[in-house]
Amino acid sequence: MSPGENSPKGRVLIVTAFFAPQRHSAMFRVHKLAKLLPDLGWTVDVLTTQQNYQYHEDPALLGELPSSVTIYRADHTEISLRGVRAWAAASVGLKRQGPEATTFAPSTERSVHSQLEKLPTAGDLPQQRSPFARSIARAKRWVDPALSALRSVPDGHWPWIWPATALGKTLSRPDVILSSAPPYSVHQVASSLARHFETPWVCDLRDPETYNNRDGTKPWWARPLQTRIEFNAVQSATRVTVAARGIGMILRDIHGLDLDNRLTFIPTGLDTSILPGPRAHPRGGQPYIVFPGEYLAQYGDGFLRTYAQCVHEMETQGRTVPDLLFVGPIRENQQRVGPYIEALGLQDHVQILEQLSQGDLYTLLDHALAGVLISTPWLQWWCLYAKLVDFLALEKPVLALVPPTSEARTHLEEAGLGVFVDGPEGAGAMLRFFCDGWNPEGVNQAYCHTFTARKQAADFSSTLQEAAVHHTTSTQEP
Repeated sequence: MSPGENSPKGRVLIVTAFFAPQRHSAMFRVHKLAKLLPDLGWTVDVLTTQQNYQYHEDPALLGELPSSVTIYRADHTEISLRGVRAWAAASVGLKRQGPEATTFAPSTERSVHSQLEKLPTAGDLPQQRSPFARSIARAKRWVDPALSALRSVPDGHWPWIWPATALGKTLSRPDVILSSAPPYSVHQVASSLARHFETPWVCDLRDPETYNNRDGTKPWWARPLQTRIEFNAVQSATRVTVAARGIGMILRDIHGLDLDNRLTFIPTGLDTSILPGPRAHPRGGQPYIVFPGEYLAQYGDGFLRTYAQCVHEMETQGRTVPDLLFVGPIRENQQRVGPYIEALGLQDHVQILEQLSQGDLYTLLDHALAGVLISTPWLQWWCLYAKLVDFLALEKPVLALVPPTSEARTHLEEAGLGVFVDGPEGAGAMLRFFCDGWNPEGVNQAYCHTFTARKQAADFSSTLQEAAVHHTTSTQEP
C-alpha cells in the first residue's frame, strides 16, 4: 500500500438494492467495495433493502465486512403474491431471524463435498401439492400478470424508493454517494439523496438496462420511463463507472452524451482473501469442467452439442471423459439444461449442483480442467461476465462459446486463456484441449492480476476522490 493510500478520505454512502447476506451475483461488486474501501481510508455506509424475497443467502458474507461498515435497511414490499405473503408473515412476527436482515428467501449452506451426485430425476422432486397450494397456484395465473405490469414501473423495487430516500435523508451527510444499478430505482434514490445533501454522485452501471432486452422490463409502455431514468442518471452523475467497456459505448450511442471525461471502466475483481488453501480433489481425481451461475434459456444447446461430440469421440477412443458441472440455481438449471442432457444422452457426464459459497466454488474451480463460459455467437457482446472475471484472476483456461466480436472474447484473448468452441472447428478445439492438455506459457499473468478486488477497490477509491474534487471545484466557481 503506497503512502497516503489509507489516509482518511471521507464518508461514502453506497446505495444498492442487493447486499449481504444475499448471494445474488449483483451483490458482490458492492460487497467487495464495502469490505475493502475502509482499508483505503473511507468510512462506508450502505443503504439497501430490508427484505430479500428470492435469492439464496450466506450469513458469513456479513462477517466479512469490517465493523466500521454501517448497514441501513429500508422496507421493501415486493408487488407479488409472494410479497403479500411475506408482508403478512412479517406483520405477525414470523420474520426470519438473522444478523441485520429480514429475509424470506432460502438459506443455502451446502458444501461441494456433499453435493457431488448425479442429476436428480423427476421422482427426486416434490410432486404433490396441498389443496391450499393448488388454490394459490390457480390464483397466481390470474393475479401475477396484473402484478407484473404494476411492478414494472420502473422495476420491481419501486416500493423501496420512498422508504430508502426517507431513511437516507436521516443519515450523516456523505462526502460522496456511490450507487450500483440495476435496478432503475437505485438511480432514483441516489439522485434524490445527491440533491438533498448537495454531494457528488458516482453512478455505477453493471448492465446496460435500456439496451439489454433481458434486463428491460415489460410492458412496453414502461420503457420510456426507464430510458428517461437512465438518461437522467448518466447525465447528472458526477462520474459514471461501468463494469464492461461495452456498456460505456452503449450509453454513448443510446443517450448521445459526451462521457469521455466522466466515464471509467472498472471491472469487478476476485477477492483473493477468501481463496481456500490446498484441499483434496473434491471428486477423487475424476477430471471435470465447471459452468458457474444460471444457465439462460437463450443459450440453447450449442455448447452441449459440441461437448456431446467430444464425449462420443473420447469414448470411442477409450479415453476418460471430463464431466461437465453446472453450479448455480438448481431448479432453473435443471429445467433449462435437463432436456438437453436427456436428448443428447449425457446423463453419465453432466451434473447439476446447487449454488455454493464462494470458498467452495473456488475449491471446485481450482481443481477443474477449465472454466466454462456459455453464450451464443449473437448474445450479449457487451458483457464481462462475473464468472469470467473469476476465471481471469485465477488464470484458469476457459472453454468459451461467445460472440466473435465481444467484450468476453477480447479479455480472453488478451489474457491468453481462451479455448474458443464456436464455429465448425469448435468440437476440434475442445477435443484437443481434453486430449492434449493446456500449455500455461501463453498466459498473460500481469493482465490477469488486474482482475482482483483490491485493484477494483483502489480504482473506485480514485474515482470517488476525483468526483469529490470535481464537485468542490464546480461549486466554488463563480
